[in-house]
Amino acid sequence: MFHDETGRGQIQGRTVRSATRSTTGRQLKLGFILGILAVVAALSAQAREHSSAGLEILANQALPGHFSIDLHVDHEDKVSLLDWVRHQADAEKPAEKYNRRLQFGKWRRVARDGSCLDARGLVLRRESQTPISTRSSAGGCAVVTGRWVDPYNGDIVDSAEKMAIDHMVPLKNAYVNGAWKWSSGKRCSYFNYQKNDYHLQAVGDRENNIKGDAGPDRYMPPLRSAQCGYLRNWLVIKASWDLTLSIEEGRAIREHVRQVGCPSGDFDLEEAELKRIRDEIEAGAGSCDFAPSPQGGVHPFLAGSGEPAPGEFLDTGAGI
Repeated sequence: MFHDETGRGQIQGRTVRSATRSTTGRQLKLGFILGILAVVAALSAQAREHSSAGLEILANQALPGHFSIDLHVDHEDKVSLLDWVRHQADAEKPAEKYNRRLQFGKWRRVARDGSCLDARGLVLRRESQTPISTRSSAGGCAVVTGRWVDPYNGDIVDSAEKMAIDHMVPLKNAYVNGAWKWSSGKRCSYFNYQKNDYHLQAVGDRENNIKGDAGPDRYMPPLRSAQCGYLRNWLVIKASWDLTLSIEEGRAIREHVRQVGCPSGDFDLEEAELKRIRDEIEAGAGSCDFAPSPQGGVHPFLAGSGEPAPGEFLDTGAGI
């Protein structure tokens, strides 16, 4: 019995030592695995940081030259919005510094459209998922409530005060890339243009402030599902209004198209469609005009026909 007890004690001792060694081994293995995971996480973070930094460096590089969209027509009578001509010289710069109010005017109200809403209100009405409510304002009405889904981040907004109207290609970007050469009528038309549903978009104030006047080299919608359409519409506007792209802007667009995996076919535009849009733009430029006042404001262009003025400018929303 004693031997049995002694034997049991020896066996128990070996078991304790074996268990201790096993625990130590597991701890060492766990530590080793955690160490590897930490290294992998660090490398992954570093890769993301480098990728982000790469785009940031790309955005901040002021490279000489500029791009213009190559509007030659291929055998299928289509223009590829991803075919650009590289110009070695910098684009010609405007002599006059950008000033939104003086160069583009304000939201316009068309006297004969049967609506009390100005251009801002019409976009809010178009984009709202529910009927809007309005209140009287100087010379018309303003939107108060509705239900909007921010196309860039997916936020839901019910108050018009928390909404902004985003010029997809911001006014400043358009101005420095060619709009400074336009007539005041064409810039007025660009500010208020509503012949499609992407030139002006109802966007939440917060996201609109984040975007500011940035191009795709400095801003992209956070919703990945919106990015390919955003890039296509950006390029359609550039081509339709004959605007150039900075080198940084062009390089960033190509990189985004690659990273997001946008189908190249989505960037084809029918020649007939491009011509139709351009004709529409030119026609609109003749009916939308304004002139700077000595005080730095703007006043409607009066046709002198005795008819109501073709437009009234109301500053009911910020344009960048």
